[in-house]
Amino acid sequence: MKLLAAALLVSAASLAAQPAFAQSTGDLARIVDEGMNRSHAMLDASELMDRIGPRLTNSPNIHKAEDWAIAKFQSFGLSNVHREPFDFGRGWEIESSSVRMVTPRPLQLTAIPVAWSPPTNGTIRAPIVLAPISRKEQLAAYHGKLAGKIVLISLPGEGSEPSEAPFKRLSSEDISKLDKYEQPTFDPTQTAGFLKRIQLARDIDAFLAQEGALAAVRISYRDGKLLSGEGYDHQVGHTPKVPFIELAAEDYRRLARLAKTGEAPVLEINSDVRFFDGDTHANNIIADIPGTDPKAGYVMAGAHFDSWAAGDGAADNGAGSIIVMVPILMGAGLPAEGIGVLLGIDAITDMFRTAANVTGDMAGAVVLGRRERATAVVALQPASEPAP
Repeated sequence: MKLLAAALLVSAASLAAQPAFAQSTGDLARIVDEGMNRSHAMLDASELMDRIGPRLTNSPNIHKAEDWAIAKFQSFGLSNVHREPFDFGRGWEIESSSVRMVTPRPLQLTAIPVAWSPPTNGTIRAPIVLAPISRKEQLAAYHGKLAGKIVLISLPGEGSEPSEAPFKRLSSEDISKLDKYEQPTFDPTQTAGFLKRIQLARDIDAFLAQEGALAAVRISYRDGKLLSGEGYDHQVGHTPKVPFIELAAEDYRRLARLAKTGEAPVLEINSDVRFFDGDTHANNIIADIPGTDPKAGYVMAGAHFDSWAAGDGAADNGAGSIIVMVPILMGAGLPAEGIGVLLGIDAITDMFRTAANVTGDMAGAVVLGRRERATAVVALQPASEPAP
């Protein structure tokens, strides 16, 4: 929490350093005073991350977060606060889930349903089968072998000890290195590769359903019992047909070892997830702080607002959202120019559609105007996550 407070002050100072936000050291001092002595950032962060929690696009929780953000903006005196919908796909949430190894010994495993996968409709119990698939051409080798089985579709890997810790606390020097803007780039080959992986996932799901498999299991892409639950097929008519689980890497490798050295382990899976098809639209949140110069340009600050379902949406990226929102609103009385506020949704699952994504996934601080008398635009927008 101290790091969040420090980052808020760094962000506020950066804002105040620009012509659109401050013209004197007195303005900067006023923002710092607000941040040190009257800031509600920690309470806001707790409301967003502790009480609301994960904010998967078009899920009930992201709608709660939208209501929260709208109420906050209105209480701060912003005008023209509204949702701007766009077509997205199905809503989805996890009610509860459990994955257990039953034989050769009882063991609770660390796992999460993959986003937008279907429920198991109760507990399923079945032996596993190893069927690692990385190309469509490999599917034929498993024809007639998967009926009634829980299918492990990833290679287990070697499980070497990592050379670096998965997380580290940033120092002031580390944070200062992030206070820069890098021009976003577009790599068509990267997009093609992502779409190819999406198509392979669809081919695997269709094959498993046709073969009568009960569920699919993939390995987490990180060690340390870390999970993400990332899924990308949220469009109506394209969500998976077979229940799909992501398993902690350590547990996945244990199952693979047991299956290779003896009788295949038996698992129990209960994936209690729900779809919401009443409204296939997701929403961006738009608000204004009117200015006095209609010819002013724009300044954009960004952090994404939605998150995956595996955590509380704090590091990804509630903290960045709070860091962006609070300094802007603390300094809102300073500029003569207008301030526009945009809470962008959807880049996690559809990076290539939403106009707000043009700024990419920012570090959670600020990208500031380069010309004097610029209008400020705050963009809280989703991050890009590794594709499955």
